Amino acid sequence: MDDKKVFAGFGALAAILLLVAFFMPRDRGPDTNDLIASEVAPISAAVTELGGRFDTVEGSLDEVSGQLANAVTSEDLAAVASQVAEALALGGVLSQEIAELRTELNERLEAMASPLAPAPTEAKAAATTPVRPAVDGPPGLNPGQTALFADGALRVFISRLDPHNKVAHVSALGEKKMLTLGQGRTMAVGADHCRVTLVGVSDNGALLDAICGDDLPAPEGLSAGNTMHFADGALRVFASHIQEDQARLSVNGEMHHLKIGRSAPTMAGDERCRVHLDALDRGHAVVSAKCGADVTVSDVAGPGSTLMLDDGATRVFVGAVMDGIVRFSVNGQTQLTGASGDRHSVGENCHVVVEDVVDGKASFSHLCEG
Repeated sequence: MDDKKVFAGFGALAAILLLVAFFMPRDRGPDTNDLIASEVAPISAAVTELGGRFDTVEGSLDEVSGQLANAVTSEDLAAVASQVAEALALGGVLSQEIAELRTELNERLEAMASPLAPAPTEAKAAATTPVRPAVDGPPGLNPGQTALFADGALRVFISRLDPHNKVAHVSALGEKKMLTLGQGRTMAVGADHCRVTLVGVSDNGALLDAICGDDLPAPEGLSAGNTMHFADGALRVFASHIQEDQARLSVNGEMHHLKIGRSAPTMAGDERCRVHLDALDRGHAVVSAKCGADVTVSDVAGPGSTLMLDDGATRVFVGAVMDGIVRFSVNGQTQLTGASGDRHSVGENCHVVVEDVVDGKASFSHLCEG
């Protein structure tokens, strides 16, 4: 890993954050300050997180240096070489994330002038109305643009689009969020709530739908303190704590923290099962479960293993697993990296999903849409 490049990446991000404060107009009001803070805060937090992860890589390399000095056998040297490879793999991932953060911040700075400028009355009225556009309609929002809902109380800034994986990375209410096609995210907006859904994403932009206030139907699913049973009672799911973006669920006595769209493995008697968090809505969690042949997620496997998905049509080779990140290849193609929940396109409307990355092992699933 090139230390100079990584440190330069952090330095450039810090410099850009300082320039935001310096070059913005001095006569800006409280609303403008809130806007700047909401757009820049997620980037600043991400930089801090990357700094901590980079410290972990440095610590790993320092430890490897000590082991190398004491290595006396070929087995010792092989073990050290494996650790170096894993540390360098994570370093490459961090460098890529730094580059993505720099790109995202530049996009936000370029777009800052548009939200700050007063918009014509007619244009603002159209933007604040939560219209449900058709997927094949006019071009949607592109990175750097902001959608306004709930009479401007909810601002959804588009930071990055990934049409191949059907996701949009946005910033709303000062937090970074990932919207997956068809999945709704319910957010507290003042004393009310809005559910934002990505209804279309392509090279032409993202199409968003928002339902707010009294238009929202009553929430469904488990509330904290309640239990659901699946598999004829052999699978018990207890809702311990529910937040806006994740839920803490006890599955047959084992605690799991799940985000929307994620699942957890468990057993119901002799059958393999997965408990899936489908949605979160105002303190309620919509939960489902699959068991036996309906489970399409592979078993967890460590480095050097090959997993077969989609009835053997998709082959995943696990290269390395470190610090919640797995390096793998699909059908012998280019090396990929990902954390739990990441998706990689493997054909038209099909993806390999990284499901679990725990204890030096990873599991995957194959998903096709449309």
